[in-house]
Amino acid sequence: MTRRPPVTILALAAFTVVGGLLALTAITRDGERQRSPVMDGVCSAVTLSSQGQPASAVRVFRGKLHNELHVLAARTAERDRAAAARLLEAKQVIEADGAQSTRAAWSTLANTVRTALRAAGSADPGACRAK
Repeated sequence: MTRRPPVTILALAAFTVVGGLLALTAITRDGERQRSPVMDGVCSAVTLSSQGQPASAVRVFRGKLHNELHVLAARTAERDRAAAARLLEAKQVIEADGAQSTRAAWSTLANTVRTALRAAGSADPGACRAK
């Protein structure tokens, strides 16, 4: 087995953390804070679910959100372990139920993401807007 030098491992870890943080909070060129890409993805899934497109909502979850939710949970756990646990529980419900996930489950995920973002130190992204 080839052993990687500690510097390589640390560089990879730093790259992963920085990428995750960028995914959680985006800043425009003008310096204005935008809604988090994680929150945007959750809101897109909530909208798709409410429009009767549960399979599309799950595709958004699996394609865009799953890994970002783990990053957010880890970041949240540093400040609020209970909020991180609620986020992971809400994520697990969607993961387990897939296209059978209820609108209430999607709404719970959106609310726990919003709470986790605030707990992790991001600005309040606001609630999902009805489309």
